[in-house]
Amino acid sequence: MLIPPILVIERTLKDAGIPIDGVSVGSLLDRSTWRVSYQASATAAQKTQGDGLLLTLDPQDPTVVAAIKADLATGTTNRDELIAITQALYAAIPNPLLTLAQVRAQFLANLKARL
Repeated sequence: MLIPPILVIERTLKDAGIPIDGVSVGSLLDRSTWRVSYQASATAAQKTQGDGLLLTLDPQDPTVVAAIKADLATGTTNRDELIAITQALYAAIPNPLLTLAQVRAQFLANLKARL
């Protein structure tokens, strides 16, 4: 799976503890077109650090790419769990006369059946 360089750039900045809203890349080959949108909470030192990282980071850093791939794999697993939770909740709350304990018990039974 090819990871877009913009994700590597964003991840590198966030992993450095720099509060950003996002990044943009005009041309991957021209770093002068790379921009960072810092959050209002970013200090001057964090902005300087982020600007420095833009000049030196590898947009295909294998360590960062591996971390992103691991996150994506976990996200897929989490998505499946969220679908099961949503289905279990939907199945547990069809009757407004159920008590909270009954809803909880029904939810757990439905969730266990789907996982």
